[in-house]
Amino acid sequence: ERKKERKMEEEGMFRRSNQIRPGLKSPLHAESMSTISCTVMNMETQARTEHGSNKDRHLYEIFKTLNPIKTEGGEEENGAIVYLRERIHNKSLVKRLKKCGIHDHIIKESLKALDKEKLGTISFRRFLYMKELSNEVPERALRERLHIQEWKPLTDIMEELYDMCEPIREGRAVWENAHDRGEFTPEMATLDPDGFGVAVCTVDGQFWAKGNTDEPITVGRCAFPMAYCMVEDDDPSELGKRVGHEPAGSGGAETFEFDQNGKPYNPFVTGGALVTSSLLKPDLERADRFDILMETWRKLTGCYPVSFDNTSYLYGMQHAGHIFSHAWYLKAKGHFPSHVQTAVEMQKEVEFYTQHQSISTSVAALSVGAATLANGGSNPLTRTEVFSQETVQQCMSLMFTCGLYDSSGKFAYKIGIPAKSSLHGILLLVIPNVMGVAIWSPRLDESGHSMRGTAFAEALVKKFALHCFDSARTEKMSLRQKVYTTPAMLVAFEMCEAGASGKVSEIRMLLLRNVSVNASDYDGRSALHLAAENGHMETVKYLLSQGATVGKKDRWGVAPMDILQRRMDKAQLEDLLSYVCPETEVRVKRTSFLREDSSPSSADTSVLSPENISCENSG
Repeated sequence: ERKKERKMEEEGMFRRSNQIRPGLKSPLHAESMSTISCTVMNMETQARTEHGSNKDRHLYEIFKTLNPIKTEGGEEENGAIVYLRERIHNKSLVKRLKKCGIHDHIIKESLKALDKEKLGTISFRRFLYMKELSNEVPERALRERLHIQEWKPLTDIMEELYDMCEPIREGRAVWENAHDRGEFTPEMATLDPDGFGVAVCTVDGQFWAKGNTDEPITVGRCAFPMAYCMVEDDDPSELGKRVGHEPAGSGGAETFEFDQNGKPYNPFVTGGALVTSSLLKPDLERADRFDILMETWRKLTGCYPVSFDNTSYLYGMQHAGHIFSHAWYLKAKGHFPSHVQTAVEMQKEVEFYTQHQSISTSVAALSVGAATLANGGSNPLTRTEVFSQETVQQCMSLMFTCGLYDSSGKFAYKIGIPAKSSLHGILLLVIPNVMGVAIWSPRLDESGHSMRGTAFAEALVKKFALHCFDSARTEKMSLRQKVYTTPAMLVAFEMCEAGASGKVSEIRMLLLRNVSVNASDYDGRSALHLAAENGHMETVKYLLSQGATVGKKDRWGVAPMDILQRRMDKAQLEDLLSYVCPETEVRVKRTSFLREDSSPSSADTSVLSPENISCENSG
């Protein structure tokens, strides 16, 4: 037995204790306990081999809902061979994922991995590769674990909001505003003043679009948040020394004023954007800096093309007098980095600044970029980490307070969502942990923001609980799963959290509020599951004394008993094994191990002895 024990110890399956635990009467008894533990682990290994893991079995349940077809004759053998004989059509999987709103790019990449032979069908063995895909969204969609599970009702409402905003014909054409502000480009003259497009991309890669969302447009000032994130990730200390974080004064984006510390107000005004641009890889050649800029934008937009509008760039440089005046004023105030000393070097920095605003892509691509920010810097389509979470958090704070210049306060007051606009009619909305929205309509208000874009954003927050200060009791619709919003589930989460942290006093208070001791979260895990998993044995004993069910299985078919078999004392495990069988439910009678007049240190170690356990038929 010692040889077996040492062998299993080497394989990491069993750790031998150097001391005899309470309840073990002798070293010989300890040896017998190791035999029992080995037997239990062998049984578990055999069960996994014959029937697969709980997660695999759950995937097979999903597999069966996709209308599998038998590709070979014969009957099932021991209930397992059928896994290898059934296949599903690719169309069935695509239809299910499209129903959840999953982007075509994610579906295409998933099929490429699951059906490498391009047979048009997928076996269950290949279907199991769903767990190993680089993007976990398809599996979560099939398990109904997306942030926005009810996709059709959301898109229906988006259609209504689009149709409601489409008739708006107020506002000046984009080129009229650009002429007044000295930022006109030839591309603006070709824009349809009545064009309108809205694209939505969630953090789970769900996508919806309507209108003019595939036509390339110049991003303009919507490039500034991305430039800030690039520099903040690369050299945050230098950027903080030279650019502030305050809303601009009355001069808006073109202000020559500085904040109380003598710095440009924020990275989105012209002065702050010039300094920010100059700090992006200043030691590299111009061509290399431009390549890094374009590569970052390609990572942001995922599968969508990103190009460079050379016409807008050349026209912008031809009429860049006000940009040069800003740049030299900043140079005189000492805000440019030390590498900018001569007129030639200043020319290069203004050119690079103008290149930022001359990037061209579609509204659909911009929605993916906004969703990347909403997802903490990770692209929801490719799962590429573009920016760090800390950088994105700071960027969204700036978008909330400074993204719409003079109108930032009004926008935050009415809509309460981080946003960024440009004179090209673009409005980006970043809803943290939910989705990104890109709206394009080239009719602008007096402040230079899209009329339809602002109207769509206002209608959106009136319909859904997306304002950052919306109350939990609001009557607006929630875009998250219903389990997060019902009061009963919130109380259940409190019970589970108390079990996970081992706080017996909090569990006692929840029980006094008539909360069920078996209350579970969205995964079906109860406080007993979590207490056992985290090794809070005194909490486990208290939960059992209050009627917690050790046979209650979670979403993956794991019961607290399965966890207790691995973590509990071997003497107690021996007693439990003699009473537990697959078709019964174990209930522990009320014991006195935590009476009011006793402390946890004096707990009764015989709480799980045979005298305190009774079995009842679960039927």
